[in-house]
Amino acid sequence: MINKAAILVRVSSKGQDYNRQIQDLTKISKAKNWDVVDIITEKISGATDSNKREGIKKLLDGAKSGRYNKVMISEISRLGRNTIGTLNILNELNQLKVSVYVHDLNIETLDDDGNVNFQAEMLCHMLTLYSSRERENLIFRINSGLDYARKSGVILGRPVGSNEDKESFLKKHKHIINTLRLGLSIRKTAKLHEVSTTTVQKIKRALNDSLEKAA
Repeated sequence: MINKAAILVRVSSKGQDYNRQIQDLTKISKAKNWDVVDIITEKISGATDSNKREGIKKLLDGAKSGRYNKVMISEISRLGRNTIGTLNILNELNQLKVSVYVHDLNIETLDDDGNVNFQAEMLCHMLTLYSSRERENLIFRINSGLDYARKSGVILGRPVGSNEDKESFLKKHKHIINTLRLGLSIRKTAKLHEVSTTTVQKIKRALNDSLEKAA
């Protein structure tokens, strides 16, 4: 049987690059002798409703047409960070006899006979729930922290004394600045807002520069 595969890659912002995901999954497909017939790319938050994601629509359309019997993703969060939406996608692909290969876990959701791999399914369900709950908890802590900061008189938003270009840049990323000011690490801030750590570092440097000039 010739296995035909679709590669699905997703990043959350325009500044992020998904080429590494494509390279890694293409390498795996060659090792497994799978024929990659589609590479589907998205630049959108994983928390977005799956019905509003063109990449997911294209993925499911291809699966329904029998174009491929494998879907390759780097990790389960590439399908989504919304628990119910992600599990619905997995269930629909299972019913279509399309197996999902999750690279970081090295598992497939279906066995060679097209039956559900219950161990893989359970693990995917747990990780999807964990990813969603972790994001919800971070958002709750940040909102609580912002509320406390405002009541304590902490000034949030853009710093005073920014030049026009830097002011525009910082204003665009005000939500990330507020998170940094609450003391979250660069890594956690990047994960919460689904941007790269490089982007957060750049914002932090611009913020520090503006504060130094205003001092």
